[in-house]
Amino acid sequence: MKKILAPLFVVLLAACSSTYWSEEKKGFESFRDIPIPAYSYMDKKETSIVNHDDIWLGVLKFAVSNTVPVMFDYYQKEMKRFGWKQLTFSKEDYDNYTLIFMRKDRIAHISFMPHPIDGTHIKFVMSEKSE
Repeated sequence: MKKILAPLFVVLLAACSSTYWSEEKKGFESFRDIPIPAYSYMDKKETSIVNHDDIWLGVLKFAVSNTVPVMFDYYQKEMKRFGWKQLTFSKEDYDNYTLIFMRKDRIAHISFMPHPIDGTHIKFVMSEKSE
């Protein structure tokens, strides 16, 4: 009986964990203009984008197994390599790190939230620059 229940439990657990999080790096093909770290997992429930001619707007949320300060530093460096200009940042406390970048006619607002299991949840809000 134990031999039957153990594999069944593993299958059920895997099904539950993949309900909201996509497999590693899959689904990120539309996001060629921002860096996506290796071993990132997209939150399909919280991601909502509109994509047209390689330009996307909307919300992208994903998890990375690293700390908030490490990911903040990563994006502060890597966004510039993708042609983004940093407008401002905020480090109010460990739970509230934010970066804001501009590129052409778009604004990228990046929030970093610590998570006890996943490491860091990163939320991009990509919008058009208002005049």
